[in-house]
Amino acid sequence: MAVLPLIGAVIDLGTNTFNLAVGKKTATGFELLHTHSLPVGLGRGGIQRQLITAEAQERALDALQQLQQQGKAHGATRWVAIGTSALRNASNAGTLIAAANQQLGLPLRIIDGLTEADYIWQGVRGSGALGDQPSLVVDIGGGSVEFLYATRSQVLWKSSLEIGIARLGELYPLTDPLLPETLAQSETWLRERLHPVIDLIRSERIERLCGSAGSFDVLMDLEGAARGFVPATANALPIDRFMYWYERLLTSDRAQREALPGMKPNRKDMIVYALLLIRLLTDAIRPQHISCSTWSLREGALGELLGK
Repeated sequence: MAVLPLIGAVIDLGTNTFNLAVGKKTATGFELLHTHSLPVGLGRGGIQRQLITAEAQERALDALQQLQQQGKAHGATRWVAIGTSALRNASNAGTLIAAANQQLGLPLRIIDGLTEADYIWQGVRGSGALGDQPSLVVDIGGGSVEFLYATRSQVLWKSSLEIGIARLGELYPLTDPLLPETLAQSETWLRERLHPVIDLIRSERIERLCGSAGSFDVLMDLEGAARGFVPATANALPIDRFMYWYERLLTSDRAQREALPGMKPNRKDMIVYALLLIRLLTDAIRPQHISCSTWSLREGALGELLGK
């Protein structure tokens, strides 16, 4: 009798988006079978108060059910659901954990920021975006931003800062069109909290920047649509093209951003805050290009789940 392959599924419960990855164990690691993302807004309306609102919990359970169904349809028999910044800071996180277990039979565990960074590194290095020379790896989430100074073989430094773009969105809501003072306030808020990372960049003379999924996927989707290619698992975005998108998106209104080929509707506002953060990093590093990985936490956790 043939032995069926081990198929696992990981759901990453991000502050803005829930991400599913389904994969099959192979002799050398795993093969991705299916990925999907759903905009949930888990932190919406409560992230500054360290709460998951009732509305957000309802959206979360609906999204978990949809993603669970997709995973089962692809043969997943082993599951991990991982909560990150919004849940690890929420005083009522236990309510969602209990509901996910009781209603869906889905065990949900919350990880700290440094464990999140470890999974991100596992995913990014699996994409092929890292080399032998160290890079500053950044994963821009809704609640937190993870930073690693790493090569494909080791992590030299890591940090998790609660400076995610959903937090910025509640502190400094975007107007339409964008107001210079809102952008300036957001940039100042970020700059004041980035000191540990900027100090590292200067002390280590970091010259390489690697972006992990999320906002970097948005940039590569826009670039691919404009230039006529489908982004790979690992991509290089020349710095002049990053600056092109930076200027274009920050001088566009909401309708213009949403109308851009390649722009996912749920990303049209959050990308603005992400661009401000990326610009601060590129100003400090001065890279020739940004390495962009489509793999991140979910793929890193999937490799662990399948015993990579």
